[in-house]
Amino acid sequence: MTRLMADAYPDVSGASVFVRAHPLGNFRNEPVETGTDTLRIWTDNTGTLQFCLETIGTNYHQCEVSGPLTRGQNGRLTYRDPETTCSLDLTPHPKGMTVVVSKEWERFGRCHSYCGQYTSVESGAFVRR
Repeated sequence: MTRLMADAYPDVSGASVFVRAHPLGNFRNEPVETGTDTLRIWTDNTGTLQFCLETIGTNYHQCEVSGPLTRGQNGRLTYRDPETTCSLDLTPHPKGMTVVVSKEWERFGRCHSYCGQYTSVESGAFVRR
């Protein structure tokens, strides 16, 4: 079984790194593989909390979303796309982070411009690497 990882973003010193493994299909009826999405969270040199979420999906198409996070209640972190109504919430859990995305992240939704044709950003549980 092949393992593919969405991990193109350069290493950021001091970043917290989380991963999510999931089945990865393709359109050539090849065996199902395992894809690994990567979430990084760090504080930049201005003190702003930043993140980068890289996902890999069907036919190996990828998404990348990054930007500043705002802090909410109970440790929740939120990203809001400045040009749309798209949002992404990150909530800590004992082993990592839970990512919850708004409906606009679905394939061909208004936030799909962050992604290749056959993938989307999905909600899920990420574990600390």
